[in-house]
Amino acid sequence: MVFNKIIRVIKAAYENVVKVDTAMVSLRRVTTLSEQQYTELYSKMTASAKSYGVALADIIQSTADWVKLGFDSDTSEKLAEIATMYQHVTDLDNDTAVKNLVTAYKGYQSQLEEAYDNDAAKSIEYIADIYDKLGNEFAESAADVGEGLTHASSVLSQSGNSIQEAAGMFTGIQEVIQDSSTAGTTLKILALRLRGMKGELLSLDEEVDENVISISKMQTQILNLTHGHVNIFNDDGTFKSTYEIMKGISEVYDELSDSDRADLLETIAGKNRANGVQALLSNWSQVEKAVNAANNAEGTAAAENEKYMAGIQGHLDSLNASVQSLSNSALNSNAVKFAIDFLNNAVNAADVLVNTVGTLPVLLTTIAGGLSAIKNIGRNKMFFLNVNMPIVIIVLFRYKQFRYYGC
Repeated sequence: MVFNKIIRVIKAAYENVVKVDTAMVSLRRVTTLSEQQYTELYSKMTASAKSYGVALADIIQSTADWVKLGFDSDTSEKLAEIATMYQHVTDLDNDTAVKNLVTAYKGYQSQLEEAYDNDAAKSIEYIADIYDKLGNEFAESAADVGEGLTHASSVLSQSGNSIQEAAGMFTGIQEVIQDSSTAGTTLKILALRLRGMKGELLSLDEEVDENVISISKMQTQILNLTHGHVNIFNDDGTFKSTYEIMKGISEVYDELSDSDRADLLETIAGKNRANGVQALLSNWSQVEKAVNAANNAEGTAAAENEKYMAGIQGHLDSLNASVQSLSNSALNSNAVKFAIDFLNNAVNAADVLVNTVGTLPVLLTTIAGGLSAIKNIGRNKMFFLNVNMPIVIIVLFRYKQFRYYGC
């Protein structure tokens, strides 16, 4: 039992080393650093794994994923920490977490870089802050907000909305319909229709009516149905943002007749998205609260991570990271590679013997015959070889089996 326990511990350590080494290979493929830089980066990732409660191999792989998206290695290491914090409150896998964060960042890159002095890590951490803040305070989860903005952030940004306004409008719809994919898509379609983006709508298999084809007709319809209260254009002829238009409509929506509401919804949302836009307008007070919360979200992700790490699961995750780091230190990848190469050479030599084992009985019989003629000992030698030949074959066969199956 003790021997088996030792074997299991060694096997677990070996598996940890393999995982870390595999992740480092992925990182090396997408970076060109000196060995000293790799050593320093590895030390940072090891410390992060323990601090943020994530497997060392996972944070290395996440760092490699961020590098693939165009960030330098140091920034990518910080972004891997941020993705981990977001994962802790969403239970998302790394790929989805990264997608939710980077899509919103790409959509709002200019706004965020201006706010955070071109610091990509701080910008993306603020996105995670918004997701966490709204997930904590409204009838939605941080994962919901992330998915919703993944669908809509690019279009909403191009339509003049800030990331806070985009997140707030998503919240207004999501709290009512509880379907993050539909809520995000509804916002996207709404923004496209209000700007007459016919080609984009057709590419999404959305209906294109005369209100979209003629933006002046869209303007006239909204102006008339809101009794002159809402114009989709500014005085200088530029489009108002989606948020500004919907805020204006929300101010008079309850005062409209049922028929005017129905016509207005069909005008701005089309027939397929009317329910979602209705939810947005009816829940506008929550939209404004969500925008305010998003504006004051900074630091939320870090605070959430501290709470997570204070729990039992956080301590367990930190322990697992420490164990993986210890395994890699005690049984480093170079030692494992040397042992594997040694075994491989030994197995290859055994393989040659196994492949030629069919000729051994003839060869041994010949040798035994020669011994018999010279020293009269052939009978005893031949008896020994014939009795033990199965054992020889079994031993050689096990070498070959180990090569292919590891057992």
